[in-house]
Amino acid sequence: MTLEGVNKCQCGLAVADLPHSCKLGHLHHLEADDGKIYHNLQTEPGKQAFLGRVAHFQPAGVTALLLPGQFLLVQQLDVKTE
Repeated sequence: MTLEGVNKCQCGLAVADLPHSCKLGHLHHLEADDGKIYHNLQTEPGKQAFLGRVAHFQPAGVTALLLPGQFLLVQQLDVKTE
């Protein structure tokens, strides 16, 4: 599947009443344009996005296999720096 969205860490995600704080860690997730949150597995090339090294709060497109639990096995990552 192909998704477009923004690579965000916990401090940028609005999930129920969870606190927003970078102290929670910087494990990144893709917030897709449809509002759904997807989790990057720690395998290349998704590992770099998961750790926020290449796409911290940047628009990104991913081609990935969608696994149960909204996990993505990223095959290709396209960071769209602004």
